[in-house]
Amino acid sequence: MAFAHLPECDLSETDLTKANLTGADLTNANLSFAIPGETTLDDAVLTGATLYSINLWGSSLKDASLTHADLREAELAGSVVAHMIGENDDTDPPEFTDADLAGADLTGADLTGATITAEQLAQCASLEGATMPDGSKHE
Repeated sequence: MAFAHLPECDLSETDLTKANLTGADLTNANLSFAIPGETTLDDAVLTGATLYSINLWGSSLKDASLTHADLREAELAGSVVAHMIGENDDTDPPEFTDADLAGADLTGADLTGATITAEQLAQCASLEGATMPDGSKHE
């Protein structure tokens, strides 16, 4: 299976509705203001990517790398953004290491096992109903 190799590409304001970008290399790519409803980004490399004000509602980012990604004001409500317990246990959960989550909406997002700090979570606009890295539900 071939994976898209799109490092540093500009996909800002692109309609990626229902696109399958599983395993894509989107290192340092610009996806700001993209419309990726129900997009599959499982195992994608989004290291350093700009996801400013992106709407990832209903999208899947399982086992994606979000290290140093800019997720300011991103909409991740209802997204699966973490390694799921009991599924693909041989892979690592996504890392939000140094990701900027200021104003991000993580309402209902599944962050089970994700590498994310309390400081980053405190920057989020909403965590309502989100499954936290330890598996607990945020109220």
